[in-house]
Amino acid sequence: MRFGQHNDRFREVQHVSQWWVWAIVGGIALTGWWAFVEQIVMGRPWGNQPAPDAMVVLIWLVFGLGLPVATMWMRLIIRVSGDTLYVRYVPFRKRDIPLSEIAVAETKRYHPMRDYLGWGIRWMPRKGWVYSISGDRGVQLVFTNGRKLLLGSRKPIQLAEAIHTAGTHGNHANPSPEEA
Repeated sequence: MRFGQHNDRFREVQHVSQWWVWAIVGGIALTGWWAFVEQIVMGRPWGNQPAPDAMVVLIWLVFGLGLPVATMWMRLIIRVSGDTLYVRYVPFRKRDIPLSEIAVAETKRYHPMRDYLGWGIRWMPRKGWVYSISGDRGVQLVFTNGRKLLLGSRKPIQLAEAIHTAGTHGNHANPSPEEA
């Protein structure tokens, strides 16, 4: 079955949306562009100890162009279809999880910085993995083997309900006290 077909019980696509992330990416990109324009286009060495032109071009390609494009391209896709939970953290990670391996799926409010040291793909002892791109809400999965995965979601109740109605077992669609 192709990703994104119409018989999905749940589908969510999240992009990087925090203004401060874009401010950081923009600042880094502008610095790369500034160095490129000053040294390559204008022919004026950039800085007190200018890098070789090839290095300036490489910095411009990686930080001036690559970083903003990669940030725009990055997304978290969560889909429940049939008997599988599909998770894609583009361009880094892809997981197809049989719903039969999920013992618990419950909504959860969390603190990304305190609990997982930020957003992204992270692992913390006793907390397990998290896939989060923004926000502070998600669905905590506990697998039949005891391992954990927290999926950041802007629609955590709908995600937990989709997992529940797909026929898994356990405490699935119960909102946490913070969520209710």
